[in-house]
Amino acid sequence: MPLLTPSRIAVVVLCLSLISFLWTYGLPHQLAQPSLPIVGGLDDGAGKTSRLWHAVAPTATVGGQLGKEKEKEKETSLPPPPVKTGSAGHDEDGGRWVDGDGKTRVQATTLVTEILSATEMLSANASMPTAATGPTLCQDVPNAPHVMIILKTSKAELHKLPPHLRNLLSCAPNSVIFSDHTGDIDGHIIHDALAPVSGDAKRQHDEFREYQLLRTDAHYKPDAKKTKDLDKWKTLPMVYQAYQMNPHAKFFVFIEADTSLSWTNLLQWTSRLDYRIPYYAGAPARAGKTQFAQRGAGILLSQGALRSYAKSYEERYISEWESRVGKECCGDIVLATALYDAHVEFYAAWPLLQGEAPHTLDYTRRHWCAPAVSWHHVNSSQLDEVWAFEKRWTETHGWKKPYLYKHAFGEFVLPFVVERKVGWDNLCADARVVAPKGRQVELQGGGAGQDEVKMGNAPTPLPPHSKRDDKKQDDKKPDAKPAKPDPPNWDKIPQSNPTAADSPLACQAACKSVADCVQWRHTSEGDGICFLGRAVKLGKPVEDGGEEKETWVSGWMVERIRELGREWECKEVKWRFYQ
Repeated sequence: MPLLTPSRIAVVVLCLSLISFLWTYGLPHQLAQPSLPIVGGLDDGAGKTSRLWHAVAPTATVGGQLGKEKEKEKETSLPPPPVKTGSAGHDEDGGRWVDGDGKTRVQATTLVTEILSATEMLSANASMPTAATGPTLCQDVPNAPHVMIILKTSKAELHKLPPHLRNLLSCAPNSVIFSDHTGDIDGHIIHDALAPVSGDAKRQHDEFREYQLLRTDAHYKPDAKKTKDLDKWKTLPMVYQAYQMNPHAKFFVFIEADTSLSWTNLLQWTSRLDYRIPYYAGAPARAGKTQFAQRGAGILLSQGALRSYAKSYEERYISEWESRVGKECCGDIVLATALYDAHVEFYAAWPLLQGEAPHTLDYTRRHWCAPAVSWHHVNSSQLDEVWAFEKRWTETHGWKKPYLYKHAFGEFVLPFVVERKVGWDNLCADARVVAPKGRQVELQGGGAGQDEVKMGNAPTPLPPHSKRDDKKQDDKKPDAKPAKPDPPNWDKIPQSNPTAADSPLACQAACKSVADCVQWRHTSEGDGICFLGRAVKLGKPVEDGGEEKETWVSGWMVERIRELGREWECKEVKWRFYQ
């Protein structure tokens, strides 16, 4: 008898159908289906991930900081995934680099999930801020976790750090302070950048005597000049240690105590760059044949640059680089030569990274539409002022619109530009007219000449001769085109305005006579000196020297300056910087 008969097949089919029917309809409800794993947030349907916690607006604080007050948040968030720690190997790339075999490494991670019911998910979505509101706290800004801020200082200038602690460093999730000693300030650990310097170098160079005093006496008050001589020794070890502390950061920015760094502009700038490219960027300077980034304006190094630097550092610091430090003046020059040895090319990031302060910068068309990422030579009160301005900017415009030099000009310069300001030096120096010796005696003896200056009736010098004057008759012809005036020859201004140094009013009149002159300044030094400028600069106050010492008077062509602002309209943001 065969194994499979029609009757047996019918019985098997009937049994399977009965089991399927009971499995589908015999239970009171379907088995529970677990929710999909959620890592860090929920998809809002537009490809963006929203956090599962309420963003709490920061309270008003001193110093204009962006979210310094970290109030306790009502969280429904998931616990953060564990972070792997350990020293940075040169082949450990965090899964961001492509190996030689063409396969991308994948970083080992631990997935932390939580099952949420549909009700809980809807509740979480209802309480989340919309994408239009943007991040409330400055630590939550996109790209912030990928940037590390490194502040270099000394024990002699710790008094300069509070503005940084309550402003920039309160917003940067990753930051570190290096100095010539170890310690802490307001909960921030201070790392000794000089510790890796060899004992031979410390014994051979006199500047390390101050370092030994700092190490042996915790209460020792160092000499600022002597600690400045130690500064160049910090740079190379500091850069290496910063990379070892956080090798997965994409960009590292090194600043000084008198550097002002725009957090929003920095994050927007670095988000446009590829961290795998070996960027060594800064405000350009030159010493001999070496072009380097000025340390005070801030130095940007990408992860790609530091991977190459770290390998070369371990191979060459003791054998080559350290002896080179003792022969150079400055750490930024030594860094440039070390990066050159590591095959890292310099990128001039001017004008984004700026070696001037808002009040000393000469504002030109080339600056106007570029984002201001950094300033240098900024004192503590100015650091707070710039940060307060940035706070107002992000509150109004959010974190995706950079502030440009034209906005900085409107905030820090234009409100203080007037026709005449006594006791002020606006620093212009494009043309210089010096009064001949004995000129003031001559004016006093001449009677009316000096009286006219005092009464504000100084004769206005004639403007430079123009070819336009020779074509007046031709201009009357119906087909004649208006002749464009020749640009003033600034090299000949002293010859065409010989009396400009007689008084402040005469200096002002000389500026008016030159078509593109926008500011002037006069000092009573000697028999008088008049300076004229074609770039707008605010300058600084100068104390009145009294009757026997020089006095300063400055002024601006206010309407000409306003017209320049209208003429330099920004159609796009100029992020581009040059090699």
